[in-house]
Amino acid sequence: MGPADLFAYILTHNAAIAFGEMIPILGGFLWVVSIYATGQVIQVVAISNGAPGALYGLLLLFFPFTLVELSAYTVAVASGIMLIVSWRRHTLSFEVRVLVLEACLVAALLSCAAAMETVTIVNPILGLALWIPVGVTIAGLILVSRGARS
Repeated sequence: MGPADLFAYILTHNAAIAFGEMIPILGGFLWVVSIYATGQVIQVVAISNGAPGALYGLLLLFFPFTLVELSAYTVAVASGIMLIVSWRRHTLSFEVRVLVLEACLVAALLSCAAAMETVTIVNPILGLALWIPVGVTIAGLILVSRGARS
């Protein structure tokens, strides 16, 4: 599989999970199942390579695409929860407009994460170098967050 096919595969797989997680109530269950299934796959890969499963789990967090991908899943699950909250507060019409923006953010984050994961699979050293832009982005978000609180 070439890099373009790999990118498309990763993106469509992760998007199916994330957009499913945006569904109220069902999304929370899907989130738990996806975490469990991911853990099981990591353990199988680790054991088949003769290493402890926890080591592979930590290695997964070593690459920056994981942080970006997990951020997308967090936004997706929170969107589903907010739909329930807004329904209870009778503000669903406003929240549906916000949901569209959140879906766009999830799609952008997943596209970025899929590109980063593809680069990491093709060249792990270059994948580690992606911590530079991710680190700069995190630092920028922290500065913006602090400025917003002032």
